[in-house]
Amino acid sequence: MSEIDIERIERAIKKLAVLIDETGEDFWPILERLEAERDKILSRKQRLERYLGTELAHYPKPDV
Repeated sequence: MSEIDIERIERAIKKLAVLIDETGEDFWPILERLEAERDKILSRKQRLERYLGTELAHYPKPDV
């Protein structure tokens, strides 16, 4: 996955948050799935950096 994919996931999470706020919790499972996918991608990046001792340019930095 690329940085663009992370950005798309983040945009989708924000849109779902608005929907949840406006309509109730029907979309909550989708938001949780997107968060999990984003976190999995970021975790992989962090682990690779730790093991390789480098920053990998093709993975985005986490906003922690």
